Amino acid sequence: MKKTTLVGILAVSVSSFAVAEGNFTGFAVGTELSSTKHTFEIPGFGVSANSSNKASIGVFGQYGFDFAKDFVGIGEVKLRTGGSETSNAGGSVSKETFNIGIAYLQGYRVTDSILPYVKIGAEVSAFDLGEEVSRYVEGSNLFGVAYGAGVKFALTDKLEAGVEYTQTRLRNVESDIKAKVNKIALNVAYRF
Repeated sequence: MKKTTLVGILAVSVSSFAVAEGNFTGFAVGTELSSTKHTFEIPGFGVSANSSNKASIGVFGQYGFDFAKDFVGIGEVKLRTGGSETSNAGGSVSKETFNIGIAYLQGYRVTDSILPYVKIGAEVSAFDLGEEVSRYVEGSNLFGVAYGAGVKFALTDKLEAGVEYTQTRLRNVESDIKAKVNKIALNVAYRF
């Protein structure tokens, strides 16, 4: 029994590292489960608030391509719903309701099945603003830059899993609103 279990574990371990070169390239679709936390402020009016962690879900599409030997570039479009909510003594200040982003991921295939990467992108987030904030501002959409890092694992030649940390710095064009969103996500993707 012990020998059979050991052989089974070794077979699974070897198969996860024996994935063909060229992983992480081509089209992929996937989903993510993330934990977000954000800070929100309007410096001119002294409004400031922090949030606690909140779970959100998202879907994404990607296209990966080989540059040279083990360098892989990935273009990504992502939609995420839900998000964290900030509050202060006056009540609710902001709640992130929707996020869309485009990003570029630059990775290096350290083995055929492991790809660490860095990420840069642009995002738009929609917020529900509390009563205290809505009297100071004209719009509730914030635009900004996202950057982060992560690692992808090829479980099979078509299935990938990963973990990613991203920080997004957002601003409102019409008003002096600033938000910083921190996100850690677990994701799974199917590559065509």
